[in-house]
Amino acid sequence: MKHVKYTTVVLCVLSLILLVVPALAASAPSVTSITPGSATSGNTSVYVTVKGTDFITGAGNTTIVKLTKSTKKITASNVAVSSPTTITCRFNLLNAPACAWNVVVTNPDGGSGTLVNGFTINP
Repeated sequence: MKHVKYTTVVLCVLSLILLVVPALAASAPSVTSITPGSATSGNTSVYVTVKGTDFITGAGNTTIVKLTKSTKKITASNVAVSSPTTITCRFNLLNAPACAWNVVVTNPDGGSGTLVNGFTINP
């Protein structure tokens, strides 16, 4: 009898772990577009709307939006997650190199999504 009770407890604990662990995994948002899709280098206040899925709402400035190219990055300010599909934010493009940039959104839980070459900085 003692062996049966011990096995039942162990199986219940393992089942609970299997249910909880996936819920703790980072959610990976997807980034599908950014509007406007381009701006001029030197512009210090470019407001954009990022569209996608699985953005964590209520995150405010804990959600990170950035433009990346190789080792360079431009981090957005005034980040506002208004829904699981929409983020608004502002980029400062002062001294930014003219080229296509990746748009990266990182949720507060660490999950991230990238729109490759989604934003162009013009000379």
